[in-house]
Amino acid sequence: MVTAGFKKRGLGLVSSLSIAVIFALLLQPSTLASQKALLAWQPSADTNVVGYNVYYGLASGNYSTKVSLLNVTSTTILGLVEGKTYYFVVTAYNAAHLESLPSNEVSYRVPGVLLQLQQIQMRGFPNALFVSSTGLVPYSWVLEGTEDFKTWRTLFRGTNSAVNVTVAVYGVRSLFFRLKRQ
Repeated sequence: MVTAGFKKRGLGLVSSLSIAVIFALLLQPSTLASQKALLAWQPSADTNVVGYNVYYGLASGNYSTKVSLLNVTSTTILGLVEGKTYYFVVTAYNAAHLESLPSNEVSYRVPGVLLQLQQIQMRGFPNALFVSSTGLVPYSWVLEGTEDFKTWRTLFRGTNSAVNVTVAVYGVRSLFFRLKRQ
């Protein structure tokens, strides 16, 4: 719980405000690179509050994006990139657009999908790999492989919530994998 007074951005003073920020983070399973987060916070006890501003960015204390909301205590932030850490604060504002000091900062690292490889025995193929995934896999995915990072070829397609496939590797010195949204 952070107790703060409004910043003076106009004439007059406004009473103090308490905001406790509670973040519930939900991932959007439909895409690999773009995720979303649901943010929720306790409402201000100040009866003069007409809305909230959510600030966030990729560095602590440096918020490059602002989302202004009417008098609601939750929002969904779209377009978060997997593997990145985001920092969030919330302020309240009144009808004169006087804004409170920010709440406590909360950070969140957006998880990504990790492919795990395990060498297995497969009749007729001395080099076979079991490829599985951890993390949230998109509804419709494509597993691709390459030897040179220039030419990617489709190995498998799926619509299940996890990757669990066997890849027979032959005639190549090395093979690299990537998972893409279909």
